[in-house]
Amino acid sequence: MFFKNTKYKYLRYDLEQRWQSLGIKQWINKNPKLVFAIAAISFLLFVVIAISLLTPDKPPVPQENKMAWFYDLNTKQLFKAKNSKLPPIKAPSGPTPDGSPAGVRAYVFGTDYSNASEPLIAFLETFTPDGKEAQKDYDPKKHNSKLWANGRLFRRPNEENWT
Repeated sequence: MFFKNTKYKYLRYDLEQRWQSLGIKQWINKNPKLVFAIAAISFLLFVVIAISLLTPDKPPVPQENKMAWFYDLNTKQLFKAKNSKLPPIKAPSGPTPDGSPAGVRAYVFGTDYSNASEPLIAFLETFTPDGKEAQKDYDPKKHNSKLWANGRLFRRPNEENWT
């Protein structure tokens, strides 16, 4: 054994003397109720921590943004507007040359790696006048795809024709 070696015999004796000088054994014998209370509190604390670690967390509630990106067709710049607005909406630069609103919804997915300061605009979205009216009746919970697509137009920012 480790302490049976004569080299460590004095170390063992020294450790035993220090342990006895603390008087822990005598203190435990004098205060058994306090020792029991400390043990019970420690056990309860362990149970509470174990239960809290084992119970699953509530899933996070997703929050919808109140603002969305829109694209000004005149200046080719992004601006923010309320998410509830259906395009085309009024843009900061005013109407297009044909008199229609110049603000269309822009779907921005991050940044373009060639120019990290500019956001990457994936595509633009707008509605025909009839489609904008039809969207007022659309209920996303029912998911009527025909009504969803009614009058919805898309294009890339650098193209001219809407699809």
